[in-house]
Amino acid sequence: MELTTLLQSCGFTIDKQELKDWHFNEFEIVMSGKNLQPPMKIDIEGIEQYGDNIYCCKCHWSVVKLRMN
Repeated sequence: MELTTLLQSCGFTIDKQELKDWHFNEFEIVMSGKNLQPPMKIDIEGIEQYGDNIYCCKCHWSVVKLRMN
């Protein structure tokens, strides 16, 4: 939640939010932005960055994917 709020404040919008595993509360969220860049360093406890546009939550395994338009 904290990550998506931060990204929305940078101009990204949520395109898709899908519950992948209800037991673990695992979501896949796709966000997009036009000519936008995510903040250089995401300093949120439990969030790890994989590649340039994929962020994962270590406790729920939820994934946030960014699409640059």
